[in-house]
Amino acid sequence: MKILTEHSGRNKHGQALARVQCDCGRIFEPLFNNIKRGRTKSCGHCSDPIKVPAQVPAQEIIPEVVSTFARGSVAYLDDEIRRKTAALISNENHIRFLELELAAQESTDLTTLKMRRAEAQSANDLQQEIARLQQQKDKLEVGTVKDSRSQAEITKDKIAALRERK
Repeated sequence: MKILTEHSGRNKHGQALARVQCDCGRIFEPLFNNIKRGRTKSCGHCSDPIKVPAQVPAQEIIPEVVSTFARGSVAYLDDEIRRKTAALISNENHIRFLELELAAQESTDLTTLKMRRAEAQSANDLQQEIARLQQQKDKLEVGTVKDSRSQAEITKDKIAALRERK
């Protein structure tokens, strides 16, 4: 299964949908939450869905990486900002699509208008959330000394320090 668009809109209950292409080639839109949690594995029309191996918790794989993405860390906030910005772009594209649909109609379709207003409110909420996360990140970075060396120089110094210990 391949995710084509992470946030392709919302259903009538306001739940986020994802546009997905099944291994059989069929494109469908399940709940994004179900994709994220691994509940949706195929379109349901395949004769034999592919079995997905059980997921290993990230803590068992690489504990150092998990600790860098601890909730509230700069890396975590960067990731959240990137994710919400992508959702905002998708949301804004959907708003533009709805506006074009409204413009093409001879009479105003109330359902389309309501969907456009809901998407606009969702976009506004995402913008506020991104601003809040950016403020949190800025507060964390205040007082942090930035290293002006390149990554190669930092790595070289770490290797030299390890050799001195031996």
